[in-house]
Parts: sequence; C-alpha cells; structure tokens
Amino acid sequence: MVHELFAAAFSKFTGEQLAIETARQLYGTILTNSVTRLELFARCAYAHFLEYGLKLSERETYSFAALDMGSMFHEILQRYCENLEKSYDWYSVTETQQEELLKAAMQDAVLSMPNESLLESARSAYVLERIYRIMKRSIWALTEQIRHGTFQPAGYEVDFMQVNELNVQNMILDEEHKMRLVGKIDRMDTRETEEAVYVRIIDYKSGKTTFQLLNLYYGQQLQLVVYLNAAMAQLKKEHPGKKIVPAGIFYYRMDDPMVEADGEDEEKIMEHILGELRLNGLVSLDGKHMSRWM
Repeated sequence: MVHELFAAAFSKFTGEQLAIETARQLYGTILTNSVTRLELFARCAYAHFLEYGLKLSERETYSFAALDMGSMFHEILQRYCENLEKSYDWYSVTETQQEELLKAAMQDAVLSMPNESLLESARSAYVLERIYRIMKRSIWALTEQIRHGTFQPAGYEVDFMQVNELNVQNMILDEEHKMRLVGKIDRMDTRETEEAVYVRIIDYKSGKTTFQLLNLYYGQQLQLVVYLNAAMAQLKKEHPGKKIVPAGIFYYRMDDPMVEADGEDEEKIMEHILGELRLNGLVSLDGKHMSRWM
C-alpha cells in the first residue's frame, strides 16, 4: 500500500496524443464548436477532452445557481429589447415605460424556466429581486450609453446561422475534417455614413470579465474578435457598395455597483455609477488599429 502511494505521488504524466481514429470517433469529422469551447481548449486541452470527448458533467442539482442568473440576464434583456423596438425606441422611452417593459420581460423569462417550483423558495425570491434590481440599473446605463453616442443597435442575439457561408463559420482543417462555429452576438451596433458602415460588438457579462490582449493572443478570449468578423461578413452582404469598418469590441458587465458619495448630489452620484458601468474592450482610432478602452 505504501509503495503504491509513493508511486502515485511521484508519477509523471507523459502526454500522448489521441490516435486519429479515436479522435474521429469522439468528435466526428465535422466539429460544431462554440467560441467558448475553443477558449476552453486553449486554457486546458484535458478539460476539453473530459467535457466534449468523454462528455462528463457534474451531477445535476436543482438550485438557482450563478450560471442561471447569467442566463436570466440574457433572456430578460433580449425580451426587453425586442419589446422596446416594437412600441418605442431607445431615445424616447421614458423611465415608467422602461419599468413596464422590464417587468413584462422578466415575467415572461421566469415563466419560461424549466423548473418553476424553484421560485417558491425564499432564496429564489431574493435572487429574483436582485436580478430585477441589476437589470433595472443595466437598462438605465445601456440607454444612457446609446443616447450619448452615435451608434444605434442594429441587432440583438444575432445568430451565426443567420448568415450563410461565412468564412468565419466554416474552416477546413484538412481533407477529411471541418470545423463549424456557432454562436450568438448579444448586440451589434452600427453607424452608417455615405461611404462606410461602422460596426461595434457588445457582449453582456454577469461576471467580472475584462478584455486582455494577452488572453486573445493565447486563444483564451476569442469571442469578441470572432463575433466582430461574423458581423462584418454579414454587413458586407447587406451593404455591398460600402466599406465595413470595425469600430470596437466591448464587454458590458451587468451590475448595480455601489459608489462613494460624500455629500454629492444625485446627478453626480449617477455619473459615478455610469462610470462604473462603462464598456470595457478595444475601440478603433482610425478603422485599422484598436486601442484599449477601459
């Protein structure tokens, strides 16, 4: 027994690649990948093998977890934006109308949950109240950002599958194997002139995600760049006579931050909150080069 423990403690893993036939049986010849899956492979190939090759997963537990909150944020915001553009617009909608749209969107999102019984617990009631508070603050901040800018939302939850035969979607790995990317762009904004269409991508995050060039270099933060390429390919089809210019790639963190307000008036406090909720990513200075924007 002792010898076995020592052997386990000092054993070394010798990395061996999967045989081609084994990999083909696990993954097939056409890989349908999300950008998140590619980022996982860049971070840890073994974790990718366990999740997508062996298809291992944690035992399902019936609880309202942080991941569920992130999904709820996206679901509510998508419904809010769709209903907003049916009856109003970002520039004229009032606070009262925002609140009515948010309540309706949240109610629809909650009713679409697969296990509504979870909502009966006191903890779930608290989580839902927190989601509502964060969403209300986020909608206010997003509205202010749009009103103070020159870009207009051109699409929500834009699916790669809506754009046929994009180069960014389909990649030939070799004669036998192909990779097809799938995904959704949370929000695509555009600004159109006589000669060009400027485009920026915004991805909503519930966690503390910030854009890091080093992570992009090592393949661990590909999402925004891939989404921007897909958006540009779509716009080239829609505007064949115009130049498509990449304007920016950003994360927006959905949050209701606390700020210090020593004797400051409400207007100044709201400026601080808006500053905490600013977009994070890269902005184009000349249409060719990107600059860090915090």
